[in-house]
Amino acid sequence: MTDFVIPTAPRRFGADTEEILDRLVATVRDQMNMDVAFITRITGDDYTIRNAAGSGSTVDVGVGMTVPLSATHCSLVVAADAPILLNDTATDPRSRDMGATTIMGIGAYLGVPVRMSDGSLYGTLCCTSAAPAGQLSDRDVSFLAVLADVVAGEIEIHERQAVDERERRRGVETLLGGAGLNIVYQPIVDLATRTPRGYEALSRVSLEPRRTPDLWFGDAASVGLGAELECHAIRLALDGFDFSEGAYVSLNASPETVTSGAFADAIAGRPADRIVVEVTEHAPVFSYPDLLDALDKLRADGVRLAIDDAGAGYAGLSHILMLRPEIIKLDIALTRDVDSDPIRRALAQALVAFASELKASIVAEGIETAQEYETLAELGVDLGQGYHIAKPAPWSELPH
Repeated sequence: MTDFVIPTAPRRFGADTEEILDRLVATVRDQMNMDVAFITRITGDDYTIRNAAGSGSTVDVGVGMTVPLSATHCSLVVAADAPILLNDTATDPRSRDMGATTIMGIGAYLGVPVRMSDGSLYGTLCCTSAAPAGQLSDRDVSFLAVLADVVAGEIEIHERQAVDERERRRGVETLLGGAGLNIVYQPIVDLATRTPRGYEALSRVSLEPRRTPDLWFGDAASVGLGAELECHAIRLALDGFDFSEGAYVSLNASPETVTSGAFADAIAGRPADRIVVEVTEHAPVFSYPDLLDALDKLRADGVRLAIDDAGAGYAGLSHILMLRPEIIKLDIALTRDVDSDPIRRALAQALVAFASELKASIVAEGIETAQEYETLAELGVDLGQGYHIAKPAPWSELPH
């Protein structure tokens, strides 16, 4: 046996794909009444067992085994580019002298090719038993061929997803390597005096394909690099900000980045009393106690909390009540047309009163017209930002 089997660690599929393929090979084994059913991945002159049902039976086949293709009955499938049925391997001239028959002890074999939609050969779907099997027929061959198409479809979906994930990871790693990520700053002004009180740091990505930053940060989160990319952007923003002006810098971070301590590490050594962490209301909070504990530590150093997108997120006012921010940012959906829409005006006024009870400041986002600006100032909104005031720009291009 050791002449033919070389143990390896196979690359496993995603959990959903694994479950489907495991169920398929179990179905093959049961329906064919064979000892073992398995899927192979053919690479060069070898194949690796990818999924198997019946491992540990008298036929020694297990996930992760890599076998020289020429020693196995699967080589007949590849050579013929067609299904192979061997009811008795010891008497069939195609298989009687093969190592799989004489050494591995396989008495019956049925295998079909697994081909991708482009015609390329992935491997085989097979079933074997130690004893000869007189019951297998062309109908069984047809049944296995149908299941092989299902196997190919599942594998192809996984492979496409894997390629997509590699592309996403490559793009994020390029940003982390120092290319393509730039920081701009948008002034946050006192609506009564138009004096800048702070600046929100915003990311801009210049890599191809050109997409909005939220999609790039979404890619980072999907490949497990969300906190790394957020903290990279935070460090760039802090490096480019002039704290000597007396204004604060507002930095966007997900609850996960704050809870993990990565945000605290990213701002270490900076004037904490000039830093605001913006936590979007859209981002899920998996543990409020953990998030509050991390925020308490930041607040002890002087960092303030802003809740972004207030009025448009999933958690609503309960989210704000749980976190008790020092700053509440009105979502652009409330700011837009607030001068002409009585419902938006009423909601904004209610949030102003709500913020007053919490002793929090209000920042209106997305102010785009003089009428919106004036209405918000009349409603008692403290601060605002938007294109009517100033567009985001590199620090060197903003008026100081």
